[in-house]
Amino acid sequence: MMQQKRNAVVMGFAVLLSILFMVIYFLCRNQTMGYQVPEAEIQQTGIEKIYLTSRQLNTLSTDSVSYIIMESEKAEGQRDFTNAYIAIQGGTSTVYPKKNYKIKLPEESDYSIYLKANYTDATLLRGSVMASLWADMVATEGISDITFVPNGGSILGTPVLLYKNGQYNGIYFKTKSKSVENYCGIKKPIAVVFCKKYLVEEDYNDDIDFYALDSLWKNVYCQEGMEEAIEDSISSLFQTAKQASDEEFITKMGEHINLDTAIDYLLFLLFFQADDNYTKNIIWVTYDGIKWYPTAYDFDSTFGLSWDGTELLPLIYNLPSFDEKGNPVSSLSLLWNRLLENNFEAVADRYQILRKDVLDENNILDCFYDV
Repeated sequence: MMQQKRNAVVMGFAVLLSILFMVIYFLCRNQTMGYQVPEAEIQQTGIEKIYLTSRQLNTLSTDSVSYIIMESEKAEGQRDFTNAYIAIQGGTSTVYPKKNYKIKLPEESDYSIYLKANYTDATLLRGSVMASLWADMVATEGISDITFVPNGGSILGTPVLLYKNGQYNGIYFKTKSKSVENYCGIKKPIAVVFCKKYLVEEDYNDDIDFYALDSLWKNVYCQEGMEEAIEDSISSLFQTAKQASDEEFITKMGEHINLDTAIDYLLFLLFFQADDNYTKNIIWVTYDGIKWYPTAYDFDSTFGLSWDGTELLPLIYNLPSFDEKGNPVSSLSLLWNRLLENNFEAVADRYQILRKDVLDENNILDCFYDV
């Protein structure tokens, strides 16, 4: 019976993924990476227009900041003007012709605007669709601290038309910075952190430098006076992921992470082939300094899109296989491997529930057409 459930889950993933890939192919069939929506097609749609003006814009580099004048036009003839500073934003994306930008408003010391180019995503839809679907997944969990956070902690962007020195530069998505306000529900978080690089098994060691901002971790927010406790807490989470025996893994990990949200995040990785979100591009949030919630951001490489946007990954890419004893074998990072392999029944049961609503193919198609 267990083997039949396992086979059904894996087959269900593969069948549904094939449907989703046909949708993506339909949306992208005449488009390639870096596709630019013609200005004439969308000029009268009512989408907000952002005008950036500066002599330095065309020579802006990844290590420079430029003073700009920013104008926002949300309705014809109604413009807001402000002075600001602009910098190129991102890691891998900085090599693309169409850049991401971070805009800092001088009067808002803790607030920045991000303009995301979505250069590798010809649909320009992955970010908004995935943020919406993640929010729906979290909303169907049991009541927890993350339940009341807008969008389940994912950052939902709004489309804008960008003009640089009067020249149309395409559709961008305007988002907020990763600030603590994005993760406030009934409670304010004790800490919000994210990992800046991929965690492989050798990273789960005794020397994780939590505050090495240029190496592993980035501290978005930490309540004053809690720095040392949070360092110990996040380190304990990953040490447990490596050291706990199979028999005690779920019990021990349940002391460090919210298992319901973790299972949903695991299914999000598998179901949507979120190849860039296994260890990097995860926000970790805690409301008590002890138990952590994972939530996703940066959805460019979902629905099987490779990191550079040049190909779609195979349908069964990163789906679990099973050994001769029928045990699941995963190729994700250590934490997600062990969660799947030691809690497969709960993962399979949750998958069956989500397939009836949030992960139903018609609901996913509706999300694409509603954005």
